[in-house]
Amino acid sequence: MPYSTEETSWRESIIRDVRRGRITVERAADLLGCTARHVHRLLKILAERGTLTHPGHSAPNKLREETEAAILRIFDANPKRNTQQIVDFLSDEGIETNRMTVWRVLQRSERRPVPRPPEAYRRFEHDAIGSLVYQDTSDHEWVLGSGERVRCIANEDDHSRKLLFARFFRHDGVWENMIALRSVVEHEGLPRAFFVDCASHFSGHQQRSIYATVKHPEAWEIQIRRAVESLGVTLSNSRPYHPQSKGKLERLFGFMQGRLPHELTGSSLADANEKLRAWVRRYNHSHIHSETRMTPQARWARARKDGRSLFVPTPVGERLDDAFSFHDQRTVRKDNTFSYQGQTYQITGKGGWYIGKEVELHVLPPKKIRVFWMKTFVCELPFQGAFDQPID
Repeated sequence: MPYSTEETSWRESIIRDVRRGRITVERAADLLGCTARHVHRLLKILAERGTLTHPGHSAPNKLREETEAAILRIFDANPKRNTQQIVDFLSDEGIETNRMTVWRVLQRSERRPVPRPPEAYRRFEHDAIGSLVYQDTSDHEWVLGSGERVRCIANEDDHSRKLLFARFFRHDGVWENMIALRSVVEHEGLPRAFFVDCASHFSGHQQRSIYATVKHPEAWEIQIRRAVESLGVTLSNSRPYHPQSKGKLERLFGFMQGRLPHELTGSSLADANEKLRAWVRRYNHSHIHSETRMTPQARWARARKDGRSLFVPTPVGERLDDAFSFHDQRTVRKDNTFSYQGQTYQITGKGGWYIGKEVELHVLPPKKIRVFWMKTFVCELPFQGAFDQPID
């Protein structure tokens, strides 16, 4: 068994006393708890080495100093090289090593930061329904055996864990996410905030040309953000590559992926959505949540009863159509028409009043286009042709 430095020094002092004749071998054996024969072995070791401390041995895989110097030299020449690139450069010089060795050398020399320990997250929960509604998309082979990955867009209330919306789509675009948001607003009311990720249809494109910024700002307008904020609802984005921000919905997706696909085998998309609606009803009314110890519907009802609801009544009239639509601009021609996606539309009413004017279009594919000028409603026209974005 290994001994500490203090124990080794004490044992060595006893063996030296035996050599000097101060104590007998038998007495030393009693003190050390060993046999007299072992005391003789220790006397021999002390005579050969001059100490009982084990000198140790060189590891067979110890890194050569030349290799370590080469790693640091290559890294210092270009600090942006990653570990595999350094391994490749070393191989060109006839030095064989691996990425982990390079990483340890860079850490030991403080050229690369030591990884931070995992971050401990604090659990949180809003005290009222409607405080925060999560929306996210799960890309998965929901229909087992189909070989097709479809997207499940879902909304979950933070407080009650109630699924407010869930539907399968073949695409995850602006219109599909608008459908999910509008469904929550129509059936439950306006929440205080929607919490989404950093997908381009929520946060927009970061790079744009000066021409596009000045001449065609509508092309860069974030349609979903404009729609939600026009109703007085906040749209919050999570940090990039940080799924923990919406962990409640991520865990729910994992729960769904472990159960739903087995019920959807052999279903078409329409059948799958019908079964999904039944599953959502069963989940909300029957599933006991592991944290709340209640069904989502029961917790939702209790919050309603206690007056802890921040949902605002849904706007009436055409306001939802104007909010949840694609907004675009077109200039009216001399024959009082405008063109949209290759189709010509005739403005009705007031003769040529709008000739040369730039009108605002509220497009609801594939139903209709509502035309506005100076924020004033002009007319409503049936949508023609096919929309240039996929719509499920």
